[in-house]
Amino acid sequence: MCRRCNHRLGGLDQYLQNQLGFLRTYFNPVGTKSGRPASASRKGMFAQRKADGPHVSLNMEQHAVVTDDGVRIAPASRDEMAVRVTDFRVNGRIASMKIHQPTRMNKRFVRALHKIGFELLCLNRGAEFVLSKRFDPLRSYILRGQGSRDMVLTTSAKAGSWEQPIFQLVTTRVGRVGSRSYGLQRLFISISAQGTSISRRRISLNSKRTTW
Repeated sequence: MCRRCNHRLGGLDQYLQNQLGFLRTYFNPVGTKSGRPASASRKGMFAQRKADGPHVSLNMEQHAVVTDDGVRIAPASRDEMAVRVTDFRVNGRIASMKIHQPTRMNKRFVRALHKIGFELLCLNRGAEFVLSKRFDPLRSYILRGQGSRDMVLTTSAKAGSWEQPIFQLVTTRVGRVGSRSYGLQRLFISISAQGTSISRRRISLNSKRTTW
């Protein structure tokens, strides 16, 4: 991607990262371009990648709390994007809970996924291949949001798959498909030049297809 377009789409990248919330600390062991460790903050939560892995702090109180590192975490209150904890239980020395982190999977989210997939295709096939005019509709979708594309979100995956998040190209009969592991779910997008829709049967029986 040229420098001008990369700068232009910087907000798209940031939007995707914001929607990932604390998951970005799991998927980014390297850190930011400025050399800082990956971190995420929302009402009710603060997460940061440290030397021994991701550290996630949650606020279950009705008032702000301060972590041992001096980070202030605001209460979830009524913020629709806040991170909330429910069903907190302690059984002996083991505690369990459910963490709810909202994610807006709208057109900006899907455009950002296609941008990453298209860049990955360029890395695998070369700049000359992706500069073909047949990819103009995909470029228009990424740059300006023109047209629509499919995204498939699976509702289940193999237990423990979150421990090895993947980002790779998978060849199917419908063209090139980008796959990204998100916890126990996976997102699939088609980056074929034709914008061919994705068949749920070829991915997972437990999946939901949406179009933006």
